[in-house]
Amino acid sequence: MKYFVSIVIACVSVVFVVALVMAGSPQTARKQRIDSLRLDGLSSLNWTLENYANETHALPESLDQLTAENWIDRLPTDPETGELYAYKKIDDTHMQLCTTFYFASKLNQQIRAPKFDYATPNQYWDHEAGYVCFDRTVSTKNPISPVVR
Repeated sequence: MKYFVSIVIACVSVVFVVALVMAGSPQTARKQRIDSLRLDGLSSLNWTLENYANETHALPESLDQLTAENWIDRLPTDPETGELYAYKKIDDTHMQLCTTFYFASKLNQQIRAPKFDYATPNQYWDHEAGYVCFDRTVSTKNPISPVVR
């Protein structure tokens, strides 16, 4: 009986360790979710900036213009820090959107693309771990869709 209990405990321990390794730790799952939410926020912000540029024929100087001119009620923020995503206007049709990721998307297929990808076709969100800037080009001539404000 003593050996039976030891064997059962050993088997349960092995199953637990294997399940933990296969599923990843809760902390890893949390970080993956945060990275996914970051991509959703960037994608949404990208869509808003594209619509702004289509109607005004230029990108805004700062993200504050989007709220000041009623393009968006609230700017998306990093789900962990609460800070705004970094935005840099290069010229009227080129910009950078930046944030920090826990994991590289190429190594983590679960966070490769946002759940709702608002980006125009061929604008990918692949990234490395750490601070990443996405270079984006927007059209100022043909609206993607009618803008309802």
